[in-house]
Amino acid sequence: MIEAYEKSTDQWLQKQGWKENPFTLKILPSAFVGYQDQVKRLTRHIREGHKFALVIGATGSGKTTLLSLFKDELAKDHDVIYAPKPPKPEELVMLVTERYPQSIIHRLIGKRVNIHGLAGYVNNKAKRNLVVLIDEGHEADTEALEWLRSVTDQCDRMQLVLAGLPTLDELLRRNLETLRSRVTTRVELVALNESDVNELVRRRIEGQGGSGIKPFTEEVVQGIYKRSGGFPREVLKLCDALVQTAMENETNKISSLGSAGGPAPNVSVQREQQAPAKDFMRDLPYKQRKIVTAMSQEDNMYPSEIAERMGLDKYKSKQHAVRSVNNILQRLAADGLVERVPRGKGYVYSLVPSIKNALIQG
Repeated sequence: MIEAYEKSTDQWLQKQGWKENPFTLKILPSAFVGYQDQVKRLTRHIREGHKFALVIGATGSGKTTLLSLFKDELAKDHDVIYAPKPPKPEELVMLVTERYPQSIIHRLIGKRVNIHGLAGYVNNKAKRNLVVLIDEGHEADTEALEWLRSVTDQCDRMQLVLAGLPTLDELLRRNLETLRSRVTTRVELVALNESDVNELVRRRIEGQGGSGIKPFTEEVVQGIYKRSGGFPREVLKLCDALVQTAMENETNKISSLGSAGGPAPNVSVQREQQAPAKDFMRDLPYKQRKIVTAMSQEDNMYPSEIAERMGLDKYKSKQHAVRSVNNILQRLAADGLVERVPRGKGYVYSLVPSIKNALIQG
């Protein structure tokens, strides 16, 4: 059965001229589109030798792909270290010594680099600027960030680019003003415009041997833009869902969003037309506003998880809280503000991308 399914999948891909499905969530720097101003500012920051930069964006806005693009591009004339998550002090030492290995003599006599001597070690070893790109910065603890600040400050050639969710700003403001005050460049990845979404779809397809945006029609790509809110990851997920449906139906033209489109949100995704998030939130009833706030930093949550984030102290029991949250989620879904997908024996809920986008912009 599996072999037959694989054969039909391969046949469909061959008809499109694709080597494989272009819309997996694989990080492809070559398919990075949009955010020209942000790329320009970050490039200038690094070329001019500034020390600290922040890249802020919601989940799925393209932070990891942007860092991967810079990792590849900068390697020509910079030393580059990329960390998919904030390194602890000992992990930072390991990353640096992998980039600048110790001499055989030092290794033979057991002389090891530690965090306290790391800055001096880099100053001695680095012949070019060292750019350290760190993803998921919002997950860092205060100690790790403080060591990153300290080592970067003390290293003549070291530059730090820290990427994370919008909560990273608040983390630095509360706990690490010493690092926050040193940030000279802050770029924010909000969402792609309609032209960028079309270009993303085209690059993904042509990267696998296809032509243009085929098998999608222009109207479908426009619908993908509106439904995704311009978030790159949501674009890929919608495209993949449509491709899977086309494979199952053995159709070679995708001319409708179908069920992958979901309910159309009531908030426009056009950036110039979006109301500020604070105005949008102010119009919501109190409990709906609390739920939207609880959902703003994480996708795919069960009603019970949302209830716990809101606090259970005002309800008779957890069961009462979950029932109340469920009722409110249904109203939000009817208004096109949240979406749900089946998982296990229940449903998980997320804000639709356009609402998430509006909250970030606000």
